Amino acid sequence: MTRYILSRRLPEIVLDTDSPYLTGSDITYSSARGSHALRLVGTARGAAGGFSNIHSVAYNKVARSAAGSGVIGIKQVAVNDQAMTDGSMYAGQFIAKHSSATAAMAAEAALIGLEGWAYVAAAGCANTAIGGNFGWHNEATGGDFANGSVIRGIQVFCDNNAGGNDPDESTGLCLWNQAGTITNAISVVNSGSGFTNVFNFGSAAGGIYTKGSDLSPSGPRMRLKCLVGTTPYYLIGYTTCAD
Repeated sequence: MTRYILSRRLPEIVLDTDSPYLTGSDITYSSARGSHALRLVGTARGAAGGFSNIHSVAYNKVARSAAGSGVIGIKQVAVNDQAMTDGSMYAGQFIAKHSSATAAMAAEAALIGLEGWAYVAAAGCANTAIGGNFGWHNEATGGDFANGSVIRGIQVFCDNNAGGNDPDESTGLCLWNQAGTITNAISVVNSGSGFTNVFNFGSAAGGIYTKGSDLSPSGPRMRLKCLVGTTPYYLIGYTTCAD
């Protein structure tokens, strides 16, 4: 059953359906959209200028001092209250897809799945500005997590074509200092019990080497390969540490 409600107070669309209709077989990919309460299809045909399928602007016009108050431009919540042995729940999925067998996008033409900015646009300072805030909050109390369970604040997956048609550079995470002096490339804040490991390397592969049990610099236990310009350097790790 599908029903749509237009509220007399605030615009509202409600979809309550048991429809199994799916376009595509896997919601992980852009070809699958499933059923929907609202669908917008926009087609841009102008060579110049920009186009948005949805353009939302939310203004704050009052000074605030209460914790928890504020304005959110777009808020998306996906809630599951049923047992799931497979499948996925996405609060949001953003895919920028180039779909052409012959036409190419040049290096100057960016294909970006998601962009987030904290933009201080005037003389007044925003003392806390965060471009992207990602994390997890766990309140599970019933039973233990199964073997292999995972909670990750951010996951970056990299998937080059196995055929070997790869770009000049392929990077999992890029920290780009576009202007000015940046204090830290990476900042680790221990406000709780701290992190058990700073890094967890699943295995020795690529730029991660293990070699022997000798703790001298000539026979390090572990090496991390770093590239400075075009010259490789190595960070050496030991299996024991004398404080």
